[in-house]
Amino acid sequence: MIFYQFNSNQPMPLKTKLGLIFGIVTGLAILAIFAFTFFLIALVGGVILFVINFFRPKQDRVFDISNQYENKPYKNTSNKDIIDI
Repeated sequence: MIFYQFNSNQPMPLKTKLGLIFGIVTGLAILAIFAFTFFLIALVGGVILFVINFFRPKQDRVFDISNQYENKPYKNTSNKDIIDI
């Protein structure tokens, strides 16, 4: 690690400046490579899922929900003593 005193009257050496710039650029480049690789993996996964879903045969999903929510009074056929209100 490079130790540099900020209170000194000497300017920072060129080798130290270049080393810091090189370290920062290298760190940002590695971060960008990993981020772009993660983006490509997610993009390829999304395309694969889209293609699989696109070519999957359609399933018939016909539900008749109109009878499910009708307002029907309670009809008891066996006991006639229940009064419907």
